[in-house]
Amino acid sequence: MGKALDWYMELPLKSIDSYQATADAFVAKFGTAIQTMQDERILTDIKQSSNESLSNYHKRCNDLLVNIPDVTTMSLIWRFLTGSLMRSLRKLYCYKLRSRKMY
Repeated sequence: MGKALDWYMELPLKSIDSYQATADAFVAKFGTAIQTMQDERILTDIKQSSNESLSNYHKRCNDLLVNIPDVTTMSLIWRFLTGSLMRSLRKLYCYKLRSRKMY
């Protein structure tokens, strides 16, 4: 079972009496994790503008990163490996491989 279902099943009987109370308790328990995932997704898809210096792009990435609560190194590595920069690098690498003349 997942964490959310485990949490729900362990709630004391009659401790929640409405859908709104359930939603509020759920957000109180898991809201930070959900926000962190959304923030990490933003960081994953960040792109350097065509007129933006590398220094400014790096600063913008760092500014986003320091505002993500509870971010883990592994989640950042995963986001990097599955993000738009890595996809662009893979496409470029494949293009360069295809364009090589093999004799």
